[in-house]
Amino acid sequence: MPRRKPAVLDLALLLPSWELALRSERKSAATVKVYGDGVRVFLRWCSEHGHSPALDRDLMKAFVADLLAAGAEATTARSRQLSMRRFSAWLEEEGEIDSDPLLGLKAPKLDAKVTESLSDDELRKLIKSCSGKDFRDRRDEAIVRLMAETGMRAGEVIGLVLDDVDLTRGLVTVRRGKGGKGRVAPFGAQTGLA
Repeated sequence: MPRRKPAVLDLALLLPSWELALRSERKSAATVKVYGDGVRVFLRWCSEHGHSPALDRDLMKAFVADLLAAGAEATTARSRQLSMRRFSAWLEEEGEIDSDPLLGLKAPKLDAKVTESLSDDELRKLIKSCSGKDFRDRRDEAIVRLMAETGMRAGEVIGLVLDDVDLTRGLVTVRRGKGGKGRVAPFGAQTGLA
């Protein structure tokens, strides 16, 4: 006998199961948090505005519009909407809903922001600020040099273990970068010395 679906889904009740599914798919802790927070923000918004939480395109558009009107960055609004779209897709996969009502919902347009990289002079000053004989100073210089040369993210540097750094060959192995992807990156002699 097919499982009866409730007339109204309790999204808050289903959220922990989705977060468990995300963790079982080996999504990073940061990804699970961002997705979960997106759903929680939507649920809170619904409560504050007297809406029954539902997977409804017009409700989702109102949610995003209110986020933007309240001063949220477009990237934040997009992330919150993406969380809800992924949650909706998962609910369909699990058979909690017959079809995904948020499928194809357009995300807010993002402005193309240019993040300026440090100038050579700024990078020299940053490295100089790490000069010293203490372990902390030497460690910080090595981290700054490694990140500047390889483009590694902070989380990737934090995840390194001793065996990931080959000083002889000037190579660092990132075991699990963004999206779970690994890579090998070269670094120069000064970074190796640091």
